[in-house]
Amino acid sequence: MITPRRTRLHRAPALPALRACLTELASLHDVPAARSTVVLLPTRSAAELVRRLFEQANDRTIVLPDLLTRQQTKDLIDRVGQTSPKLVEELVPKIASVGDVQRVLRQLLRERVPVRDLATILEAMADASAVSKDPDVIVEAVRAALGRSICRAYQAESGELRVISMSPAVEDALTASLTRTERGAILAMDPARAQALASRLGEVLASEDLAQPVLLCSPMLRPHLWRLLSRALPHVAVLSHAEVPPQVRVISVTTLD
Repeated sequence: MITPRRTRLHRAPALPALRACLTELASLHDVPAARSTVVLLPTRSAAELVRRLFEQANDRTIVLPDLLTRQQTKDLIDRVGQTSPKLVEELVPKIASVGDVQRVLRQLLRERVPVRDLATILEAMADASAVSKDPDVIVEAVRAALGRSICRAYQAESGELRVISMSPAVEDALTASLTRTERGAILAMDPARAQALASRLGEVLASEDLAQPVLLCSPMLRPHLWRLLSRALPHVAVLSHAEVPPQVRVISVTTLD
């Protein structure tokens, strides 16, 4: 028996409607549903422009986060408020603003993390924002809360998580390079040393057969390493130990030293 394919149609007569559609697709943790969606644009030239935008982007995950507006973020928060009013009342605007939530969601989307479980995201933000206003600290707390779903995207069929790990000496050296500023911590590495690290990782990727390369490191280093590698090696996922559930078996295929 052949089951007919169901296609969802989204009409986008103007830019706000297109933004809303792309934001919804980006938040789905359902690849078949996203692939079965057809977006109807007002003119052929508009469709061609959007197609070229995606084709010319080096990393298409950069496009979607930038389309998430504050109004759309507010709508998402209000939707959670219908089922978890106390959570939203505690977080917005007492602890965090709509703009703060927007920045966290954008960063998650940049790193290809689904944001469908918004209640968990807001709850983790409420706990983290009460003790720190550092955006990196808040995002890392949210990622830890979403760890199970984050790891699931990179696990093998057997459930194992194959990673590239870092030697204690390399992690200690990188941690020592972290410098505190008024805008938070930054990784103050020598450019030549940063290039050497990226080149070493590139050599590992060339020699290892990894369908989805994952670099595993400490929570303190994770956001800085992601920023360091996001342009040169955008296909490498950077995960922290705090995101890996205890029941997930981690296999280190190689170690950077």
